[in-house]
Amino acid sequence: VMSGRVGGFFDSKIYGAAVATLESEFSAICAAYSPMNVDFTAFKKPFSMLDMREIERSALEDGNPFHNYFTSVLRDRIEAFAPDVCGLSVAFPGQLELAYAIALILKRALPDMHLTVGGPALTQLFARLDAQEAAAALKPFDTAVMFEGEKPLLDLVRDVERGGKPRGVIRGG
Repeated sequence: VMSGRVGGFFDSKIYGAAVATLESEFSAICAAYSPMNVDFTAFKKPFSMLDMREIERSALEDGNPFHNYFTSVLRDRIEAFAPDVCGLSVAFPGQLELAYAIALILKRALPDMHLTVGGPALTQLFARLDAQEAAAALKPFDTAVMFEGEKPLLDLVRDVERGGKPRGVIRGG
């Protein structure tokens, strides 16, 4: 449907039916994990982003409908690939909790892999924090790239390739 082939994405009836199907699935997930909310841009659980302890608990508990996927399929694929650097892009604020959940799982499985995070929602989060708050929010990531990240990400990967161990918040252009 999304490929644009023979109608596909550009066919409003097919696209509308696909969206309706996904919205129905989101409703079923929400019902099973109430009071959680999942939609195209958000994943929300009450009180789950209050502090790092709560984020860790929420990321690793059975109340996360993606937990089994994160701890098996996703983790196993990344372990098999064995990258030196792994990056997560957080486009929407509703993706923050899941990004932290994935990061916590990956850091436990691959502690030597450099884990970085970036994206618009991450930039919104870190732009509001002072240095101490940013250091606390950075856990479990090694680095976070704020603003435009293409050049800083390339520099980060090259640094890791040379044996560097970059840490902290990196401000892009």
